[in-house]
Amino acid sequence: MHENTKGGADVVIDCVGMDGTVPPSKKHGSEGDNQFGTISPIVTASQAVGKFGTVQLTGVYGTEANNFPLGDFLYKKCFFKNGASPCHSLDEIV
Repeated sequence: MHENTKGGADVVIDCVGMDGTVPPSKKHGSEGDNQFGTISPIVTASQAVGKFGTVQLTGVYGTEANNFPLGDFLYKKCFFKNGASPCHSLDEIV
């Protein structure tokens, strides 16, 4: 992707959010932490966005996240936009 986009994407949109489960073999944080999933979409965004790019975090992240790639984003001088999608709950739809 880096070569095809000449340095990375201008905009990366995460609509996935935190993975619901962590495989037993994958280390995802410190023992006894509150993280219930992995943040692989954020890690992918940090690798895909180019310098001065924008990352939109729309996906749902319900708990604290360990190993957030903050340094990758700071090095690339990225802009962040975030917030949950304004969706109706299933209770309101049914």
